[in-house]
Amino acid sequence: MNHQPDPRERLETGEAVFLDCFRRSLYIRADDPRIEGAHLHACYEIYVNVTGDVSFLHGQTVYRIRPGDAILSRPGEFHHCIYHSSGDHDHYCVWFTLPENCAATRRLEREGVSGLIRLGSEDTAALFEALEGLCRHRENEDLEKIACFYRLLSLLLRGEASHALRATSNAGALDGVLDYIHTHYRELYTVEQIAEAAHVSVPTLNRWFRERLQLSPYRYLTAKKLAAAELLLRNGESVTA
Repeated sequence: MNHQPDPRERLETGEAVFLDCFRRSLYIRADDPRIEGAHLHACYEIYVNVTGDVSFLHGQTVYRIRPGDAILSRPGEFHHCIYHSSGDHDHYCVWFTLPENCAATRRLEREGVSGLIRLGSEDTAALFEALEGLCRHRENEDLEKIACFYRLLSLLLRGEASHALRATSNAGALDGVLDYIHTHYRELYTVEQIAEAAHVSVPTLNRWFRERLQLSPYRYLTAKKLAAAELLLRNGESVTA
């Protein structure tokens, strides 16, 4: 279930480069070992939920997702879909790149657009229309796809950032643990180190992560280290620096 943009879909849209868009509907078992863990991309990713009992880990924040919600992940931002129960999961994914100093990038940076974006009902309907336009694969529709792509970006920029999930009694404590790992992951090597810093037992820490993130703390730490190393390599730096 590891999805990456298809380079055959690459479409120049002026400043931006639209890479790929798909809609995927499938039955997911919450304990399916094929479920992709926390990861990152070298491009922007937009996830939009249609149906499914899911949350979304973005960076150190977990968001409870409802139909029509969008998650914007910037290049290098850690993200992961969390399945709370077995059932149908229907969603869109869009991938694109932006030059570092283009107008769209400057606006995204200026307005701090990242993470969960929630739209009003009219804008949500327009969002799905734009996504359907992007998913079409008929010939000679490049101009329509470009219009749909910029319509999608415009709608997301008008949306409102929402609050993180606080659905379990340990949510605040786990937020503190995730912040700690984010700050100290370079010198962390074992789950015992994390548990000691959090002043809880290793079984308790494992339970917190499984209940809320569907990841073990060790897997989360490992993914965090790999993500950081991948970013260094992309920037031409040494992973031992």
